[in-house]
Amino acid sequence: VQQQPPIAYAMTENDVLCVLISGGGSALLCLPKKPITLDEKLDIIRALASAGATIVELNYVRIVLSDVKGGQLARAASGAYRLYSYIISDIVGDPIELIASGPTIVNVGCERNVQRNAREVLMKYNLWNRLPASVAGVFNEPGLTEHGTGTGPGGSPFLLGSNTVAIDCFEKRASAQGLRCVVLSKMIEGNVELVGGMYVALAEHIFNLKAGLITEQEFKGRVYALLQGLAYPDLQPEEFMAEVIRSKRERLLIVGAGEPTVQVKGTGLGGRNQELALRFSYGVRTLSNVPERVYFLSAGTDGIDGPTDAAGAIGGACVARERELQQKGVIDGMHYVEQNDSYRFYETLADGKYFVKTGHTGTNVMDVHLLLFESNDT
Repeated sequence: VQQQPPIAYAMTENDVLCVLISGGGSALLCLPKKPITLDEKLDIIRALASAGATIVELNYVRIVLSDVKGGQLARAASGAYRLYSYIISDIVGDPIELIASGPTIVNVGCERNVQRNAREVLMKYNLWNRLPASVAGVFNEPGLTEHGTGTGPGGSPFLLGSNTVAIDCFEKRASAQGLRCVVLSKMIEGNVELVGGMYVALAEHIFNLKAGLITEQEFKGRVYALLQGLAYPDLQPEEFMAEVIRSKRERLLIVGAGEPTVQVKGTGLGGRNQELALRFSYGVRTLSNVPERVYFLSAGTDGIDGPTDAAGAIGGACVARERELQQKGVIDGMHYVEQNDSYRFYETLADGKYFVKTGHTGTNVMDVHLLLFESNDT
């Protein structure tokens, strides 16, 4: 990484710089601003991630602490003829200036805004008063960088991939397999506890509708109340409910996508997708009408969920029930949730058959959530 700015500085009007940018770029392209050390920067980012900070919040802080992020690679290459950025988005809403912390995207005049946002993030998660002197010193600087204040060479960013592309593929595959597919939202964020509760309630209402336990009007009222409080910008409750009602006698796949967060309180092993599937399993198990033949899958499109070899896991009442049989009636699943130990729950259940393991896919367009309602005669 330390070689990149010198290479960029050496570029002339005969050179074109092409940069491939995707999720994970923030962690891989790391050049702390002097005098900050790499260990100091890593400690701050890990603390924020464990506290449940979103990727946007993390990247604001990363930009301030870096000598290559936030358009600084572009400024270093200002002598080049053109700079082209080819981007795959792993952030809800596809803000290109924050994907991989935007090394080639220059927002002239916005340095102070980024610095203010980063400061607010550190205060929000109670880290501001615990910063090393080197980091505190950087926040006292005016926000300019050693690479200057220009815009860098001319050129354009190109957004090649996002979760919109992935969800379109899911819809086509589902239709090919005879499933009615309805997209809930591609911009799902928030703590997995809240997201899990939302999916449990949604599964209950749709199951009751399909089973004839509630009327269409009752379904609309309950689902509208559920969705009304969700801050997903692309959510369209009326259209979603109408699509589900039209599909109430068919096999149905609800698709969601985005990037929830986990507040790490325990010392276990897992990831947000496995924890979300586990929360769903025990959530639906406690319902008065337990939705049978309803299954939930949550997985990261990069094939990585936390520090594990799983992309995610499958959830459902069947998962909780199988665990109860294995443990002779003892309901212990929520203990694993409390310890953030979802990987070990799934590892010790049925030889890990409920894991989703794809290996590293090489592409990250956030997480995908699949809520499947099978027909009773399937």
